Amino acid sequence: MGNKIDFKNWDQEIFEYKLSKNFTGFKEKFIGVVQGNATRLHNLFIRNRLWFTLKYIEDKTSIEELKNYFRHAMQSIYGHIITEEHIGESQEIWVADKKVQLKKERRGSDTSIDTLINFFNFASICRCEKAIEAIFRQDGTGPFLDNPNSVKSYYYEYFFLERSLHKIDESIIKRELDIGNKKAEKFYEGEDEWKDWYQGIYIPLSELKYAFFLGDETSFNEKLQIALDKDRAFSDDSKGRCSNSDYWIPWDIIALACRAHDKGWKITVEDSRLLTFLIEGKCNVSNLEP
Repeated sequence: MGNKIDFKNWDQEIFEYKLSKNFTGFKEKFIGVVQGNATRLHNLFIRNRLWFTLKYIEDKTSIEELKNYFRHAMQSIYGHIITEEHIGESQEIWVADKKVQLKKERRGSDTSIDTLINFFNFASICRCEKAIEAIFRQDGTGPFLDNPNSVKSYYYEYFFLERSLHKIDESIIKRELDIGNKKAEKFYEGEDEWKDWYQGIYIPLSELKYAFFLGDETSFNEKLQIALDKDRAFSDDSKGRCSNSDYWIPWDIIALACRAHDKGWKITVEDSRLLTFLIEGKCNVSNLEP
């Protein structure tokens, strides 16, 4: 049990603590709380991602159980978005196996373009069209993008690139990716605390995006291998990051690999953290209902 991701600095004790904390009644209690409280929907998305991770690494699960965590995560994304779009109005949504009426009385703090990109990457793995549609109907007048500071985010151009991908050509794609990268470079300039993350995570992922949008199957696999190697070097360190469950599975990389697979490219890279069954679509979520 444990270390299915082949971390050199794996801490089995921390893993077992997280597993015990989440699966000895807490999960059911937390879901029950969210079924009566719309403000916790974003937290439920994060929890389902964690629960998937823990159960996958424990290696005592099934595809059906893992798929349920993905479905519940998609319910949380959709519920979070729709209740933010209709403040003060009850919305009928699914939370786990229960259909509930939930509303928010005021705007929450989890409404940013970064949140939308995080949602989109996860929804891309699930191929959940309902969640993706809700994400991309957001515009400058909606709750996630009406903050003037949104345009300053290095995700801003990327969000609208993804939103309009079917309408634009390669020169525009490259231009928008370049703009986002220049913003990121400026944002992290002089940030010694984030230098490792920028070089180890952001840059390889950015190069993988270029390969996905503008390259071919060969170049994509080359950049995929580099991104996974760099991500592992960053996450499996001796400074404590290896104990952070957010770093155990490289979700953003997997999301691009899923999309590359869906456009017909063969993924030739092998890595214990590149979950092949997700790339092959075995946990796709076509319906938010149980």
